[in-house]
Amino acid sequence: MFYAPWCPHCHRLRPMWSQLAGVLNDQGYDVQLAVVDATKYTRLADKFEVPGFPTLIMFMNGVPVGRHQGARDMDTVLSFINDHK
Repeated sequence: MFYAPWCPHCHRLRPMWSQLAGVLNDQGYDVQLAVVDATKYTRLADKFEVPGFPTLIMFMNGVPVGRHQGARDMDTVLSFINDHK
């Protein structure tokens, strides 16, 4: 998740993002969820063309395979992950 410290949407997403790691682990996924402060790591945000915050990008082996554009609830994000695994 690319975020900005001043972004209220990012603050609302953080608790679900933390829970998501546990849910994925319980389902047998071998994943790492990252949180990147795009105001601090601007080159990284520019490299992946982060248009706004929060931006959710799924990577496999360091390559972006999808951008989540839908709702930011647990079920929708899990569906996005399942669709791109």
